[in-house]
Amino acid sequence: MIRRAAICCLVVLSTLALCRTTVADVTLVWLKDGRMLAGEIDLRTNDERFWLRSTGTAFVLATSVAWDNVEVANVEGKQVHRAVLKERADELKSKAIEASSVIAPASASESLMHLPRPIITRNAASRVQAIDVEARVSNWDRDAVDDGIEVRLHTRNIYGTAVPVSGQLIVEFVGRKRLPLHDAKAFPQLGRWSLRVDADDFGPHGAVYQLPYRHSGRATNLTLNTHGLVTAKLFVFGHGRFEAETPIYVQRFNPVRDDLTRRRTARDR
Repeated sequence: MIRRAAICCLVVLSTLALCRTTVADVTLVWLKDGRMLAGEIDLRTNDERFWLRSTGTAFVLATSVAWDNVEVANVEGKQVHRAVLKERADELKSKAIEASSVIAPASASESLMHLPRPIITRNAASRVQAIDVEARVSNWDRDAVDDGIEVRLHTRNIYGTAVPVSGQLIVEFVGRKRLPLHDAKAFPQLGRWSLRVDADDFGPHGAVYQLPYRHSGRATNLTLNTHGLVTAKLFVFGHGRFEAETPIYVQRFNPVRDDLTRRRTARDR
């Protein structure tokens, strides 16, 4: 029963949180439905499902997807397709074993004794009460095209003071096409990211994360309205689930660039 409970999508109690000695390589995976997952290759990866996990100081979050839903991945800084990733699964799991020192408990009762206990505090100043999020399109390489969105996350206690925390963050970017509201394609999902948040990420002005577009040329899509919506969901162990949203310019204002893009598009037809 303990092992079956650990296979849930959100695993918050695990002996891995106590036994980790080094940090394994983080793998980015893009799915066919447009989502992006990030984490370490989990030992439960098999021929049917691909597992990733994210580990914090007091929790382990794990998720799995069917291999058919995997499109491409970034492993050790190199892009690989599903077939190569599946072929290297055993090798990557071996590296995950080397990156952690895991001692298997002799019994279920012994494993319960070693599970980390949630830290409960009565001090309201140390607990998250709400989150705020800011977002903008951003460019972080040498060309002029926007590479993705930059998100700034603020976590605040009941007094409005910043509280550094660790958890899991899910960010969704939705656009608005020039279509009737009832049209199923009126609100396309332009991006969805899942990433780990560490307390060390936070400074005086929050934590900043760069979230890359899955495909290039996203910002030059002239069928979209000027504004979009970014929604952030933060899961913090011992604190709860928090949500925030903010408007975002789909691309930086530049009417000359837009006219040039329209002319090039018309010329290429």
